[in-house]
Order: sequence, then C-alpha cells, then structure tokens
Amino acid sequence: MTSSLKNLGNAEPALRANQHVIVVKLPIKAGCEDFFLARMAPVVEASRLEPGVLIYQLHRGTKDASEFVTYGLFTDHNAFEQHLNSAHVSNWLAGSSAWLAAPMVVSHYALHDAA
Repeated sequence: MTSSLKNLGNAEPALRANQHVIVVKLPIKAGCEDFFLARMAPVVEASRLEPGVLIYQLHRGTKDASEFVTYGLFTDHNAFEQHLNSAHVSNWLAGSSAWLAAPMVVSHYALHDAA
C-alpha cells in the first residue's frame, strides 16, 4: 500500500453488496478553510476508528480551495447511522454554521454491479 493510501480506515479488499457510500459536499466560507480543517481533523481521525467505517477520507477541491468533500464507505446503512449519531459528528455539526458557506449536500450510494 502506498503511503498516500495509508490510514483511510478499515478498508477491505472487496466491496460487498450491503456496503453504503456517503459523499458529502462541504462549501466552506472563504477565509475559514484553516479553521474548518482544524475542526475536521479530529472528526476524520475518530471516524476512521469506528468499527463500521471501512474508508473515511476528506478531499479538497483542486480549483476551489474552499470546496471540500468527504467520502465514507460503511459496512452497511446502520454503520452510517451510528457514525451520524456519534459524539464527534454531533459536536462538529453543532458548530458547522461557523464555517459552512451553504448547506452540505449529502449523497447516498449503494454498490451497483454492472456485470
């Protein structure tokens, strides 16, 4: 595994039909990017330790430095619900109006077997 792929979470080598993917678009207020990153770092770290989290990654826009996306792969929808109700996510959400420029956009995905 390359160093850039280490510590993504408890990733398994194969996708399973019941796994649940969440992509969250986070538009951050201009000038609040460092503030956001400082508050997001412990959330990412704690999320990666959750038993139902296979991958949890934060991405930053390459053209717009105030645009962020989280990608989460969960063992199932219940694991996502547990993540959403965790203390670290609840605390982060409670303060999110300080750095969000607009509402988050949350998209849910399930495995699609194109074969």
